[in-house]
Amino acid sequence: MPLLLALLLGAVQGLTEFFPVSSSSHMKLIKMALGHSETPLIFDLACHLGTLAALVGYMRSEIWALLRTRRKELFTFFMALLPLIPCYFLLSPLRSWATSSHFLGLFLMITGGILFLGQKIRFYLIKRPMRDAFLIGVMQSAALIPGISRSASTISLPSWVLTACSGVLFFRRGIFWLIQSR
Repeated sequence: MPLLLALLLGAVQGLTEFFPVSSSSHMKLIKMALGHSETPLIFDLACHLGTLAALVGYMRSEIWALLRTRRKELFTFFMALLPLIPCYFLLSPLRSWATSSHFLGLFLMITGGILFLGQKIRFYLIKRPMRDAFLIGVMQSAALIPGISRSASTISLPSWVLTACSGVLFFRRGIFWLIQSR
């Protein structure tokens, strides 16, 4: 892989990961536009690992506090991860079908629809952190489909249910944290 392409794809990954757009699909679109539709899977993983390392570095004090003093909230974090396990297997046939570049536009439009509905639909529910974390995990699972944005899904759900969940800020930063603000 040419160095310039690697730098461009790394920049696209780093810039789009924290916005409510699918970073993976944007990387795929750039590859297609430049005629490099096949890049090693390890490169894509390295891009995502770089994003994770930057995020862990940025949020290290929150992570440390969560592990040391706020263990009850750690359980909420795992509740948000729980739906990913069955959804990974249930969505596997759809993912293999949807990874074709022919469907990227459709799933990017679905992401736009999720964001649009997040601004228009409101349900008023009582705040229940475990339920809220589980529902955010379900929405996050939709991002297993290429083109569906994890951050768009997790931003929209709290907007829909209006639970006044103070941990939503951390979902907006692109990762699955549900931590009560102090």
